Amino acid sequence: MSETFVNINLLPPEFFRIRELRENRPYLYLSLLMAVLLTLTPFLFLKQENVLCRNVLEEVNFSLQEYEKYKPHIKKTISEIDDLKKKKKALTMVMGKRSIWLARILEIGKTLPSRYIYLTNFSPTTGSLEIRGEISLTTIKAGFEDLRSFALRLNSLDYLEGASVTQCDRDKGKKKLVFTIGLKIKE
Repeated sequence: MSETFVNINLLPPEFFRIRELRENRPYLYLSLLMAVLLTLTPFLFLKQENVLCRNVLEEVNFSLQEYEKYKPHIKKTISEIDDLKKKKKALTMVMGKRSIWLARILEIGKTLPSRYIYLTNFSPTTGSLEIRGEISLTTIKAGFEDLRSFALRLNSLDYLEGASVTQCDRDKGKKKLVFTIGLKIKE
């Protein structure tokens, strides 16, 4: 004969469930612990992110306070820079006009008909120019011819017109002819 394995268990099913629950209890506790940890982990990261954001906000507020502290100085410096730029522009214009006038004076000097004429004064005003000078006399006739020739040459320049002798006096002691020529500046 052979042995038969027949298990007859007359215990109620609740008893088996309680026994299974007792065997699985450590796993249940571990699962519960893992669920709590998984629930708390995002809150820890959010708290760390919140601390980081607060630190960044404090740095930004400090930088803003520093900026507000120096803002009047910055505005003052910017306005000074703008003023200097305006002055530079005005100075550049003046220097440009002076270099133009220097070139014109040199060109007027080239129109002198002889070496006996000396220009002593240039007086530019709005729209006109007054030139004063002296002529060393060899003869009166040569002096007047040089003065006439000079006035005609001035009229031939592109930027001057209407040259006329407004004053001409003879200085007998120095043997010189002192003259003044008035001109209009072409626009």
